Amino acid sequence: KETTEAPSKEPTRGKVAEAPLLGPGAGVGTSVAATTTLMEVATMRIMQVTFFMSMMN
Repeated sequence: KETTEAPSKEPTRGKVAEAPLLGPGAGVGTSVAATTTLMEVATMRIMQVTFFMSMMN
């Protein structure tokens, strides 16, 4: 039986959260992935705020 988890929108889950943090070269790709994720989240938030503000006018 294969056990796979459903996709999650929780910020503590996913490839960035599961990146290895120990050993040589630890977290090398983590900062790039984390930065990309934060930029995507910020962009989405700005779009949501802009949309809701336009609905108020």
